[in-house]
Amino acid sequence: MRVYTHCGQVSAMKNFVLVAAKIWPWRSHLPVTVFALVTALLSACVTSLPSAGKKELSSITQNSAAIQQSPQAELLYEILVGEIAGQRGAVDVSAENYLRAARQSGDPRIAERAAKIAVFTGNEKKALEAARRWVTLAPEDTEAQQVVAIMYLRNGQADEAVPFLEQVRASHVKQPQKGFMFIARLLSREKDRTTALQAMSRLVEKYPDDADALFAQAHLAMQAEQYGKAHQLLSKSMVLRPDWSDAYVLQANLYQAEDDVDAASTAYQKAIGLDPDNLEIHLSYARMLVDERRFEQAREEFKRLERRAPDNTDILFALGLLALQAEHDEEARRYFSTLIRSGQRVSEASFFLGRIAESEENDSEALRWYGKVSSGGNFAEAQLRIAILTARQGDMDGARQLLHELAQDNPRQEVRTILVEGDILRVSGQDKEAFDVLGSGLEKFPNNPELLYAQAMAAERIGLIEVLEQNLNKMLQADADNAQVLNALGYTLADRTERYEEAYRYIQRALELEPDDAAILDSMGWVLYRLGRYQESIEYLRRALEKAEAGDAEIAAHLGEVLWVSGDQAAAREVWEQAQKQHPDDDELHDTIQRYLK
Repeated sequence: MRVYTHCGQVSAMKNFVLVAAKIWPWRSHLPVTVFALVTALLSACVTSLPSAGKKELSSITQNSAAIQQSPQAELLYEILVGEIAGQRGAVDVSAENYLRAARQSGDPRIAERAAKIAVFTGNEKKALEAARRWVTLAPEDTEAQQVVAIMYLRNGQADEAVPFLEQVRASHVKQPQKGFMFIARLLSREKDRTTALQAMSRLVEKYPDDADALFAQAHLAMQAEQYGKAHQLLSKSMVLRPDWSDAYVLQANLYQAEDDVDAASTAYQKAIGLDPDNLEIHLSYARMLVDERRFEQAREEFKRLERRAPDNTDILFALGLLALQAEHDEEARRYFSTLIRSGQRVSEASFFLGRIAESEENDSEALRWYGKVSSGGNFAEAQLRIAILTARQGDMDGARQLLHELAQDNPRQEVRTILVEGDILRVSGQDKEAFDVLGSGLEKFPNNPELLYAQAMAAERIGLIEVLEQNLNKMLQADADNAQVLNALGYTLADRTERYEEAYRYIQRALELEPDDAAILDSMGWVLYRLGRYQESIEYLRRALEKAEAGDAEIAAHLGEVLWVSGDQAAAREVWEQAQKQHPDDDELHDTIQRYLK
């Protein structure tokens, strides 16, 4: 081939660029700075030479030795190969070529791109070399300083990182707290918390009487779950600046992380006292109360906030949710309706108005509100509720079509739609169809525990006990201590087979795992009844009935039956009569009573 030198080589490379642009759409992805550099290098050569043919192009790309005769052409070659390799997914090759380009170039943009590609590939040594080159070429660039500091940390060189962290901090010299906290947040992203804390400690030890520095280090120590160290640093900071509300907020966060909610509340109250007009502190306190399930206190706090900021949508939404949690439906409806009138958080408010209407058995109203949920995290759930309500109104085909469309549009919801389809079929009495739908789901998601369990329950309803056993045993292979699965298997064997001893072992293990679970206590009572141990059975069933909410009808049916069979028919009647008052329409309770009182 003809070997061009200097501008001739660049001319050949220019042809390479033109051909490559047709084959790979790299220009559309190439950063403007890099493309501008390539263009500048090409434009520097004005000599017109014949274009390279395809064979010559191939030779040029393969024969880097020829290209390397010109440093400028070599640099261009490394950049182009790096870009094309990156577009083709060969990121390691891209990193290597860009690193070679960074070594040759005096342009910090090349070193920056080399560093970022190397970081992306996870090659920390190459990333450190490229970052060092970048910061050498652009010593005032704070991003370069950050990257080189982090790369030193990831290479286990905390001390070397400190001078660069100091430069980053110094860039915020007029906002010292912001500078130290910027460093703390930067370091909090690192997986190696020990090295990150070591670097922060080295930085802060230069400022032993700086409250901002100690505060930031305490924040990082809390993120690393070194709570004792965080308290120690924060205490020093609070001595230096005793009236600092932010310090008390951080102290509250520390106490909450340690599950000391009372101490956290006290710290928040101090912060509020120091800065009573700071709405964000009030909101943080109220959110903590919600997180800790202190709903009534949270409601009172949000009510106070509402008086101060009556149009704040976050406060109104929180009050709506808290009212809903407390079953104050009218109050919740008022808050969500206010949000809708204001045009704020409309989809979220519509979803919860749908839930309220559904709880009131106003299905048409619920459908109307769910239909207004057009986006957000509740969209898929609203579509599922629409399908359930459509089935409840008798349009089973329409409901199933909605579910199939939702699964098609939202693949992540496919398992959920299958479960809902199985459930609406169960409710309508189509147990075999439900079993088949769940089975089809398991063909696509063979190890999904929810589908395995749902099909097991469907199998029990149509008498396929062997399928139930198969599914539940498969679940136990993955999680041998799943109390609910152990209980389901044990109860079914006790109720539908004569394998009572085997059933007892499953239920006994479930009870060891969940000793206060009403359903498991009921299962133990039932298997003991099957084993003829009536007195023990009655004790377990009475405990189960006490634990159950609203007097579970099935447990009452079991207890009454065991009492009757054991000879205490008066006690059995009393249990059944009380259960009938609470559950007048329960079929299992009715059938049990009829068997013994007919």
